[in-house]
Amino acid sequence: MADFAALTRACVAAPDDDVPRLVLADALEQAGDPIAELIRVQCQLQGPDVDLATAERKRLELREQELLSRYQRYWVPALPHVGTELQFGFRRGFIEWISGPLGELLPVQVELLERLPLLRAFAPAAEPAWKQRWMEFRISPLAARLEELDLGRWTDLEDLRTMAAAPNFEWLKHLHVRSDFGPTAAEVLSEGPWRNLQRLVLEASRLDEVGLRFVLRLRLTLLSAGGRTIDRFGAAALAEEGRRLEHLELTDTELGDEGAKAIAGGVALGRLKTLALARCRIGVAGVEALGASQQLASLVTLSLSDNPIGADGAWRLLEGDGLPRLRQLNLASTRLGNRGAEAVMLMTRARTLERLNLSDNGLTDESVAGLSRLGGLKALALNGNKLTRAGLTALQEALPQTVIYQGGPPKRR
Repeated sequence: MADFAALTRACVAAPDDDVPRLVLADALEQAGDPIAELIRVQCQLQGPDVDLATAERKRLELREQELLSRYQRYWVPALPHVGTELQFGFRRGFIEWISGPLGELLPVQVELLERLPLLRAFAPAAEPAWKQRWMEFRISPLAARLEELDLGRWTDLEDLRTMAAAPNFEWLKHLHVRSDFGPTAAEVLSEGPWRNLQRLVLEASRLDEVGLRFVLRLRLTLLSAGGRTIDRFGAAALAEEGRRLEHLELTDTELGDEGAKAIAGGVALGRLKTLALARCRIGVAGVEALGASQQLASLVTLSLSDNPIGADGAWRLLEGDGLPRLRQLNLASTRLGNRGAEAVMLMTRARTLERLNLSDNGLTDESVAGLSRLGGLKALALNGNKLTRAGLTALQEALPQTVIYQGGPPKRR
């Protein structure tokens, strides 16, 4: 008979390794436990072997939801004296994420941590006694376990200061801040105890050049930020000090062409794999610099959605001799029109793309002939265009191996 306790301990000892989980799944399947299938399905969905835009992934996602809808109430631990406000999230077959009010969570945290050995992520909910609960939480065993923390919009700069002064968050790897803590937040963040912090998402905080230099003191591999305070000087800070960054997402900024040029020439950005610059007021000159960049040699994914690039910008972007590893390109809402789509299709570099997003660009059936040449695409997003059903049918027949999105999923920045 399988030693499920030992198999579970192996999963806990190597939380990022799928192999112990799949071994456990084999034993659970022999015992008739349906959670075995959930482990396998979620490992596949989060692994490198399932393309994000294939029918197989859609099948797996549907099966995941079916399993959770049917069995989740049996897999979530029953805790005494706890209401219904706690929410649990499964990752690769284990509960790793929880959300709810601290008032419900703190009294049962010891039992919860024992029963959920892989619990690593928490999103606290708003509650009347928030300040008191927060002070208790920051020195709690739960805080010491966390690798991911999502702070809601009701939190303020004082909450961040008290968090930065607490040693319990030293294992934190991912921090998501939804409030606008103002320009001083970056300095507070840079002085925190989180020596292992790798991913920082600042949804509303106002970062300027100085703030960016503060947060780049951290060992970040991912930085997501936005706001009009990020301009060409902020871009220069990123270009000079973002040497550890692998993923950079900037939204609704004042970068403009000069900021794009600074990023394109960033000597410190050679490790970037993903660059998303949505609504950053970048035009033809900016995308031309990005397309010719020799510094961004590791870049795989580039998103330029909601920038006034136009047909000329698309041409300049793809005729450059930089970005040798580019495989995913998002040009949604960039004013391409049929002429811009034709420019994309004519460029040799477009033939190496695997995913292309041309949503909301006013494309009509006239673009079908050009789009049909991109036989290497795995996914093509055409949401919000003016193609007819006949045009889309003809395109799908010409690209039988390509998943074509017409009404979903939603446009991604």
